[in-house]
Amino acid sequence: MAGSEKVKFGIVSFCNQSLPTKTHLVISKAAGESATSYNFDVPYFPNNAGQHDERHIYRYTSKGAYLQYEAATVTCQGVRQSSETSFAPPQLRAQLPLSVGSAWTNKGGDAQRQESASSKVTRTEILPVGHEKVLTYVIETTTSFTGSESGSRTQTWWYSPAWAMPLKWTESISGQRSGASYNENVTVSVLSRP
Repeated sequence: MAGSEKVKFGIVSFCNQSLPTKTHLVISKAAGESATSYNFDVPYFPNNAGQHDERHIYRYTSKGAYLQYEAATVTCQGVRQSSETSFAPPQLRAQLPLSVGSAWTNKGGDAQRQESASSKVTRTEILPVGHEKVLTYVIETTTSFTGSESGSRTQTWWYSPAWAMPLKWTESISGQRSGASYNENVTVSVLSRP
């Protein structure tokens, strides 16, 4: 993993931290959701719970992988902020079957946050994961969001149909919430199977 995050109140930089180089991704069945829904949990600081933790819940169907829910908790300089969004309707993140050139759009969210996104499969790429070489489809997504939290996010997934998940992703977020502005840039790569 590589990246950083920064929080500012007006012109005052409140928090500026680099993300650790390693963490773990924990995938589990999502309780109280459909039989094909899974939690994707990423503790960005694995030895410090609550410093930056994220949970995304994805539901899988024959048509694709859908984002149902996302939550994040970030602590900077002793101040903890949390956000969560339940997507209605769920957002299509990987349209199956994948093919280069395919594109789709999403609109949804909840009372606190609404998102509008467009995604496109731009190419295929082989990624090394341990001793394997895995075919991935590169999906580029641009999102704008409004509500109690507003801003934009660009995200690229290297999605493996064989693994049914991204094996690498980059994300750049710029937003505003509770009088503060924040930026995050991160690249995460899966290095091995469990």
